[in-house]
Amino acid sequence: MARQDTPALPAVFRPTRAAVRTGTLTWGGLTLLMVGFLIWGLKTTNTVMVAYAATTSIIFAGRTVQWWQRFSYNAPAFSLTTWGILLPSGQTLPWGDICSVGLSTRGRRTYVGVHVRESERYYQSLSRLAALLARRDAKAMDGALLSLDAHGVGATPEDLATWIARNAAAAQGVPDPLPAGAGDTAHDWGQRIHLAAPPSPAR
Repeated sequence: MARQDTPALPAVFRPTRAAVRTGTLTWGGLTLLMVGFLIWGLKTTNTVMVAYAATTSIIFAGRTVQWWQRFSYNAPAFSLTTWGILLPSGQTLPWGDICSVGLSTRGRRTYVGVHVRESERYYQSLSRLAALLARRDAKAMDGALLSLDAHGVGATPEDLATWIARNAAAAQGVPDPLPAGAGDTAHDWGQRIHLAAPPSPAR
């Protein structure tokens, strides 16, 4: 499959209706499941189960609300801007922090994993619980700080990985990691696109 041209910035990616509906139903179902465990824990006075189910239910309920808001307001899943990758939370991952982009498969889906040079700095800026969840997700995604679902926004993982890598390289002033004639998709780079180290600032 030939690579698609890199879109002009800013490029806004909105989740497809099918993806939002699936996400809402999935997280809603998981929330109900955790509520069931919570009720069972209360009946059996299992404090460990109650604590775990209560915490997990709150997290899952929050995810369900996020997906429902996307369904109701057609909110962007993420955007590629001149500064970096803009997330729904309002946070931006700068192009200059990205060192590589990879493809990771979870279940039947392939996700785009974005790796940064100083991931620990990002984890330290989060709350303890958020950092714990972020580290867990990163471990499942081959160490990627950020994972994006290309299928959910109507793109292919290979194209999205290519666009991110090229924008990051251009912002850092390093060679295009995907030069003309080098190949058609991110798969040609062993599922990982590495950027050259940015030039050291002149003294």
